[in-house]
Amino acid sequence: MKKALTVISIVVLFTALGMAQSWSTNSTGASTQINSNVGSYTINVSYKSGIGNYLVGPTGMTLYYFTENANGKTFNGTYLDFWSPFYVSKIVVPSELNSKEFSVITGGNGKPQMAYKGWPLYYYIGDNKPGETNGQGFKGLWYVMKPDYTVMIATNAKVGNYLVNAYGMTLYYLQGETINDLKCNGMCLSFWPAFNASRIVVPSGLKASSFKLFTGMDGKSQISYDGHSLYYFIRDAKRRDITGNNLRDPFGLWHVVTLNSETTAQQNTISNNTNTTPSPTNSTPSYNSGY
Repeated sequence: MKKALTVISIVVLFTALGMAQSWSTNSTGASTQINSNVGSYTINVSYKSGIGNYLVGPTGMTLYYFTENANGKTFNGTYLDFWSPFYVSKIVVPSELNSKEFSVITGGNGKPQMAYKGWPLYYYIGDNKPGETNGQGFKGLWYVMKPDYTVMIATNAKVGNYLVNAYGMTLYYLQGETINDLKCNGMCLSFWPAFNASRIVVPSGLKASSFKLFTGMDGKSQISYDGHSLYYFIRDAKRRDITGNNLRDPFGLWHVVTLNSETTAQQNTISNNTNTTPSPTNSTPSYNSGY
């Protein structure tokens, strides 16, 4: 009898230990895998061949961003039936992620939602288990959220899909300029700061081969797209602004980098524009702070 009780005690002990490694549910309804050896993360990084590193929720389900949310705001509508806003009450991340890059916003449905670098995060209804990325590239508007994007796709009703940096700030090119014939230097860089980056990480909707690293006029590493050097514009005060699009100034004619061939062709035929260069300013462009 005593031996039987000892066996039962051992079974109970191992069962309890097993439970410590199992799944639990927090107050938000999200499940969290508890592992005393590696810690418990509410947001983590996963890897998949052909995609690379990408963000996942506490149960390992893929997190996505929506290109139309480039301004950091979400909508309320039928798309929420397919793209569930992601939220956890506590941010716990591994060392390769910076918890300060995550924030809580108010979603289009009026409920709290998590954002990464200002981009609202979502799950996709078509993903049924960890490792699935069935929403990748959906309609050219939805992509997995990678922790280290350098260039992203945004959407604006005026120009369609176009290029932005990881924080939603618009990228421009100077018509007629190539990386072999750089024209923006000196005073030009005061109005059109070069887009400095040391690596190329882009969504699946873009060809990585279209981007090249080169040394710019400021001596720093820059990225070009289809042979054109990329820049910011000093008048863009916030993410998704496109105040420099089709602007002609003493340095030339500037455009956002659109991904619609028809729009790009139209831009390249524009011969003049009434906009002028802004007056010099000693203030630092807002996008240079932390970007």
